[in-house]
Order: sequence, then C-alpha cells, then structure tokens
Amino acid sequence: MAVLCQQLIDGEAIDPEYEIAPPSPGMSDADILVVKAASAADKGWDVEWLSDTEFVARMVRWSPDVLCERIFRIA
Repeated sequence: MAVLCQQLIDGEAIDPEYEIAPPSPGMSDADILVVKAASAADKGWDVEWLSDTEFVARMVRWSPDVLCERIFRIA
C-alpha cells in the first residue's frame, strides 16, 4: 500500500497523483496520513477527514484567490 496525494486548483487536477514518502522509516500508511493532516492544519489549511483512509486539505491561495485542495489517501 501507499499514501497518495492529488493537488487540485479550483477543482482541476494540476499534477499527476504522486506517492508520499514516509517522514520517518517504518511509519505505517495511517501514521503518514495523521502526520500530513497535522502538518497541513498547523500551516493554516482546513483539513476534512473523508474516511479513515482519506482526507482533503483546502486553502484559498495566490492572487487572484483560487481554491487549492490536496487530497491524501491510502491506496
């Protein structure tokens, strides 16, 4: 299994989905999700858990304002 991330701008995918490397060796996929969610929240992103294996982080960024979403999931 792996933790994947997809970034969207105003609902459109801007990059291919990519795999997240564990911040520390031996971390489980669930632990990686928790760390990524906490990190996003600490940086001002609105974090919404969609399930035990998926969350979305949202923030209005740039100029003009656009909605940036990053979806993290265990695949």
